[in-house]
Amino acid sequence: MQEFENKLPNTNIIILSHENEWKYVKELLIHLESSLPEDVNIFSMKDIAASDESINKLWNELQSAHMVLTVISSHFLADDILYRLRQDAIELHNKDMLEAVQILARSVYNPQVASKREIKLMPKVPLSTHQDRDAAYTQIVDFVLDKIDLIKIKYELLRKQLKIQALEKLLRDKGLID
Repeated sequence: MQEFENKLPNTNIIILSHENEWKYVKELLIHLESSLPEDVNIFSMKDIAASDESINKLWNELQSAHMVLTVISSHFLADDILYRLRQDAIELHNKDMLEAVQILARSVYNPQVASKREIKLMPKVPLSTHQDRDAAYTQIVDFVLDKIDLIKIKYELLRKQLKIQALEKLLRDKGLID
């Protein structure tokens, strides 16, 4: 029962982007890091060197992520590896296993994807042509913070549900309830 008493796990965010958009990732990280709670971990593609192992590393990070931010550009959409990772993220998003958010770095044709659950596309105007990028990043950070709060609420509810199930099992095992 003690395992249910522990604090909630850290929230993991992965940022998927093409190397041509690292400028926007860097700016986004500056805005995020000054606003996020301490229990939030961010992993971006800049954290790994390009290699054959990078695909596995990215996939593993995606599997443990609570949120994925995809920085959308024509380079991103044309990259086969990023396309597969994005599809995996959408599948996990549809299963309610992570939250997916698309960040529009550059103008692209039809950046929206088919999904059972809505995937937010932000900002409406691409970052590359946005008049006030700081305002756009602030909007993104606000949205991410709201999503982190929802993720924490989900974890707390799950933890309480597991605790109740463990108590019910204990009571059943002792013959106190049917």
